Amino acid sequence: MELPIVLETEITSHLLYSYPLSIIKSDPKMLPWYYQHFFDVSSYINENYYVILYTDVPHGTWGIFNDVLEKNYIRVADNFPKEKLIPNIIKYIENGFYPVIFNIDRFYLRNHSGFGKYHQYTEILFYGFNMTDKYFLSIDLDQKVGVTKANYYYDDVDRAYKQEISLKY
Repeated sequence: MELPIVLETEITSHLLYSYPLSIIKSDPKMLPWYYQHFFDVSSYINENYYVILYTDVPHGTWGIFNDVLEKNYIRVADNFPKEKLIPNIIKYIENGFYPVIFNIDRFYLRNHSGFGKYHQYTEILFYGFNMTDKYFLSIDLDQKVGVTKANYYYDDVDRAYKQEISLKY
């Protein structure tokens, strides 16, 4: 099963915006909202000569998406039941929701460039699954390519979510 999704690559930003915009742009009825909120983009060059693009939307504000996504976008924090992660993700998707799961360690995701190399918590948006081959369709941030679609096996997601990362400084 697969929910509609359009990979947001025109506006590169924190996943805070990339995930909701990927959902919004998948529905033609939501495009007027997109153009109204993200059409007027300004820019400047900072002291490090990076081009910075911004809109009037305050950074870190989830509320801007409430009017268009409140019925089908779920952010699931780290208190999601670890023993029932896979069936719950499947259930949300079957009911038309796009769950975003937090605290998944990239070290355990075989199809990620960080697999086996470094421990890093991430948040992943799931928009589909394949029951036969037991993998999820997702959008994730890959440091090598930016926001990208990825398939993650159920057992990898389960292991990556259950692991505790201890960082030593």
